[in-house]
Amino acid sequence: MSECALASGPRIPGIAIRPPALIAFHDMAKKSVRYWLTFVSEDIQRPLLWEMSHKHEVIYDIRSASVGPELGLVALELTGESKVVDDAVKWLRKQGVQVDPVF
Repeated sequence: MSECALASGPRIPGIAIRPPALIAFHDMAKKSVRYWLTFVSEDIQRPLLWEMSHKHEVIYDIRSASVGPELGLVALELTGESKVVDDAVKWLRKQGVQVDPVF
């Protein structure tokens, strides 16, 4: 499905669609970086990646995940404008998520 189809698709009450961001994303100088995220028990049920993607114009790709009742480990790839990716990582750390780059 193309971005145009996404931008002109049906509206869902309460869901904001940001087509200019989707269309403009392809014109930015972007980078992709992989991280290991470690979540503690109180954050496992919180949709932190969804929140991050709505606060920062980044695309995330969950490469692998293991979540238990007390600990969550996620291999994540973030793609976006360099500064925006850095801001998204800072935001995750501020939420109490341990973020370690994959080398």
